[in-house]
Amino acid sequence: MQVVLDGTLSVGPQQATDQQFPSMSVGEPLALTPAQKLSNACTGAVIRQLNSPSAYSTLQGVGPTDTVQKGDTLYLRSNAPILLRLTMADPGGGSDVVSVLSTYGLVLMEFQPTGYLKVLEAKGVGTLTYLISGPQ
Repeated sequence: MQVVLDGTLSVGPQQATDQQFPSMSVGEPLALTPAQKLSNACTGAVIRQLNSPSAYSTLQGVGPTDTVQKGDTLYLRSNAPILLRLTMADPGGGSDVVSVLSTYGLVLMEFQPTGYLKVLEAKGVGTLTYLISGPQ
């Protein structure tokens, strides 16, 4: 299977009559690195009602015994503010790296082959849609 992202991030005035100065318009193509990733494991689109306002809850699909054991791509969308806790392999071979992200809306992340996603946890209340893919 392969993972591909197509699209453009566009930024500019709302209407042609906006009187903002200086006028600016940006169109940035969206693509993964590499543009077509080969993937042997994928969660598919998972919809989760998260009701965990005070403690992190593990999101199923990525982990040592889950569908994806080494995540290299994460897509997540939330309809409310959510804290994400990501556990990743240390690219240098040391202890795992843990990062917490304050998110709301779209999250798209790619992980290097030796710094892959190992565990994904979330804290908050809202609806999450996520997909994790990887080589294993």
